[in-house]
Amino acid sequence: MVGTYSYESEAENIIGSYEETAQYVSHVDEPATIYRGDASDLPIDDSELQAVVIDPPYGDNIVYSEISDAFYVWLREYLGSVFPEAFGPQETNKDDEAVENPALVDQDSDSSNGASAREHYENKMRSIFTEAHRVLEPGGVITIYFTDKEIGAWDSLTMSIMESDFTITATHTISSESPSRIGVQGQSSADTSLLLTCRKPVNPTQEDTPPTLWSDIQEQTFEAARQKATDLLDSDLNLTKTDVIIGAFGPTLRVFTEEYPVVDIHDNPVRPKQALEEARRAVTEVLIERELEDSLDEVDSLSRWYILSWLVYESENIPYDEARQLGIGVGVQIDEIKQDTKIWGKSGDTLVLKGQDYRVRDYTALEAGEKRREQAYPVNPRDTSFDYNIDAVHAALNVLETKGGDFAWNWLKERDLQNASWFTKTVKSLLQVVPQDHPDYELLVNLASGETGQLLDIDTDFLSRESEDEQTRTTLQDF
Repeated sequence: MVGTYSYESEAENIIGSYEETAQYVSHVDEPATIYRGDASDLPIDDSELQAVVIDPPYGDNIVYSEISDAFYVWLREYLGSVFPEAFGPQETNKDDEAVENPALVDQDSDSSNGASAREHYENKMRSIFTEAHRVLEPGGVITIYFTDKEIGAWDSLTMSIMESDFTITATHTISSESPSRIGVQGQSSADTSLLLTCRKPVNPTQEDTPPTLWSDIQEQTFEAARQKATDLLDSDLNLTKTDVIIGAFGPTLRVFTEEYPVVDIHDNPVRPKQALEEARRAVTEVLIERELEDSLDEVDSLSRWYILSWLVYESENIPYDEARQLGIGVGVQIDEIKQDTKIWGKSGDTLVLKGQDYRVRDYTALEAGEKRREQAYPVNPRDTSFDYNIDAVHAALNVLETKGGDFAWNWLKERDLQNASWFTKTVKSLLQVVPQDHPDYELLVNLASGETGQLLDIDTDFLSRESEDEQTRTTLQDF
């Protein structure tokens, strides 16, 4: 037994799920036929099926073949003589899996291992969808069950769907995943899944169909995502912000696939990734309107990115590529500002947002003549002006923590920050997005209350409202 898992409990889950599924087809008299093999090479005649349901691998999220070995060796021990062909090899097949695994691809001279791995995944998924297209009758449906936070995985999946001549006709957002399931803790899988319903056209599109100009459908993709995000937030379900973004991908992809192929003004092909970035921008706009008391119009781009990162991901740990894409959306190249600002660090593929303690030189230590390396701690609280709004706020938090409220009051007055709307908006927004267990949160509350609060005149009534909402919030388990 490992943690809350045991062979017995997992076997009971499988049996229970099987029995529940079997009830849905209890009225069917004909026996089911089960094949084991490659999904890109099915022993089925052309146009024989009406529907296909598939739960494909999620890019580089999980290497299923490696996880399967933990169970395969035991199944082989018990069932090897019953199914000798299935359990002939000592381990599972690692070579033919539809997965992004840089360790299993030959590095191309023109691309990195990561790019080659993604190309392998996209090609494999295309061959699977092409085979599904072959066995479906015209008008037949394929339902694809997908859970991934990363735009790149969605981009590859959608390209594979479109290049197999399917059209996305409907999308459904469902709560599906257990956050404690084996192999995905801290990974790219979301708690919400998207069911993509695609159809094999009755009348195939002619190959000479002129491409659609991206600028002609850009606003349409944005509005589709915005409407879906609004609907999800109005549903009263306790979805994470990431789940709302995933939910908005569906309608956006539907618009894009209906107009495929798509090109830019220079006649260069446009991939689904660009539409998905438009979806992220739309959802972010809705979240700002819904979740923040004030707009971020007067806040500089870097500080806006920092606030939105907390708002969207609700954690200091964010998938790096997601954070980078969010930065592009607000006009920040996060790699270019990393060294000078120290506002984020990196651990593997995860970006870590930094608080004031990691960025600001200690005011008391500076007075005592001690030196924190400027390169390591780029924000000097004794400066009278700051490059970014977030630097001014972090400096204020450091002064409040090290010198107390009276000193902080004078510090704010000397810099006329009480009259800087960008400063108060940044403080108020951070109060709404930084988790209450983060070290900066209590300092933000103290800054917005007491003597400094009277000076800044920040309306903090929303704090009590958020506390009430937290106590009465509906969860998915209530349904």
